[in-house]
Amino acid sequence: MNRTFEVVKVERMSGRAATFYTIKFIDRKTNELEDFVLSYKEDYSNEVAEILTTIDGMAHRFGARENFFKEWEGRAGDGVCALYDMKGSKLRMYCIRYGKVAVVLGNGGHKAKAIRTLQQDARLTLTNRAMREISLLIDERLSSKEIRWNGNDLVGNLKFDFDDDED
Repeated sequence: MNRTFEVVKVERMSGRAATFYTIKFIDRKTNELEDFVLSYKEDYSNEVAEILTTIDGMAHRFGARENFFKEWEGRAGDGVCALYDMKGSKLRMYCIRYGKVAVVLGNGGHKAKAIRTLQQDARLTLTNRAMREISLLIDERLSSKEIRWNGNDLVGNLKFDFDDDED
């Protein structure tokens, strides 16, 4: 299914140390960050709060340092990683990290203790694959200079067509 999405800046979660973006599919009311929070705030309220606190710390004080993420959740060099609420936790948010200055937040989920890899969970697999494809699309636009960095901000054509396999 072909869908359109935009990379949108999350103003309330961006600061001097790092800028945060999320994905907004045009056919949905909520963006991926909002969807993640709404999906997990009831069953995992402490974990969701911890992730949001970590994002705030990165935005205003620390930048998007490598130690906040589990790297290599995608293909080599695509920047796809997972943001955890705390070490050893099973709630994860997939994202694309651009050095210490910017992060595109995606969706994620709870990885049950009974599974060893994300491929054993349909939601985690779909979310991770989507972030890999989105990373590729953004990288193509950065290479062609259709979008570029202005400090910590992405500028240019941030609207994309995306072919997902949800159906």
